[in-house]
Amino acid sequence: MIIKSETVHFSIMICCYNSEKYIEETIESIINQTYPNWEIIIINDGSNDSTEKIVLKYVSQGYNIRYYYQENKGFASARNNAVHYASHDWIAIIDHDDICMPDRLKIQAKQILKNPDAKLFFANTIHFNDKNERITTQFENFYPQEHLLKKRKLKIIFYREVLLIVNPLFLTKMPL
Repeated sequence: MIIKSETVHFSIMICCYNSEKYIEETIESIINQTYPNWEIIIINDGSNDSTEKIVLKYVSQGYNIRYYYQENKGFASARNNAVHYASHDWIAIIDHDDICMPDRLKIQAKQILKNPDAKLFFANTIHFNDKNERITTQFENFYPQEHLLKKRKLKIIFYREVLLIVNPLFLTKMPL
């Protein structure tokens, strides 16, 4: 049976705290994705700047964004709440000061369908500073030791800029 890529839906988690400097660019990078099947879950972890105002501007424009405010409890609490509120089986995480490349979700959806046994996907990241100067990429610094992979029964697959980890361990949303 062939499954169309449109059947993959993502809940994209953004946890933020005093994120007014970058949150707009982060949200824009998601709403401009070439892949349409997503929702954004934003957890504001007690910001006291204009983060909420910026996010609510996008909510009021009708984007598929669900916004939640919580008293400051830290990113772990915010991420747990975002997973709780997620509607879809595939959860994508993006930090409040990151941006997604336009085809991120399209590439990941394609890889999810091509690799049905993979439960966890990592993508390469490009690190740059406020002057838009490239510093490094994540995969330049990622060299798993072969004996650790065998010990944990992990199978690492590099496909272009996507890292797939295939093993019995997975992250999934489950009812409490």
